[in-house]
Amino acid sequence: MAKFSVIHKDGGWYPITPHDLEISNKYPAGLIDVIDITGKRNVLLFRKFWSICRMIYDNDKGGKFRDIHHVKDNLLILAGYVDQCWLMDGNFYLRPHSVSFESCSDEKFKEIWTKILPHVMNFLGVTEEEINDNLIFYV
Repeated sequence: MAKFSVIHKDGGWYPITPHDLEISNKYPAGLIDVIDITGKRNVLLFRKFWSICRMIYDNDKGGKFRDIHHVKDNLLILAGYVDQCWLMDGNFYLRPHSVSFESCSDEKFKEIWTKILPHVMNFLGVTEEEINDNLIFYV
C-alpha cells in the first residue's frame, strides 16, 4: 500500500506531483479500491516548508544539521510544537510534533508556518520576499 496526494476536479481524482503520478501508475488500470480522504491541506505550503528546510540545510555553514529532518525538528522546537518526554533517569527531551498530512491539520500547519518564519529569516539573514524569490531552486 502506498500513499500519494490527489486533487479532486472535473469529477475525478488526479495525482498532484510527478512523484504522486509515478506511484499512481504502479497500480493496474481498472483497479477498484477504497480511498481514505484525510482532509484539505495546503500542498503548496507543505512543499514550501520542506523546500525551506532544504534551503536552511544547504546554507548551514557551521554544519549544525545532519539532514533536512534535523532542520524540521529544530524549527518545530523553536516554534514550540513539541511534547516534553520524560526519561527514566528523571531527565527529559523535546519531541517535535509531526507535520504529516495524517497528523497535522491545515489550520495547525499555518500556525506553525507563522511561528517558524521569523526563525528562518533570522538564520538565513534574509527577508520573506528573498526566501520566496529563491524557493524556485528548491521546489
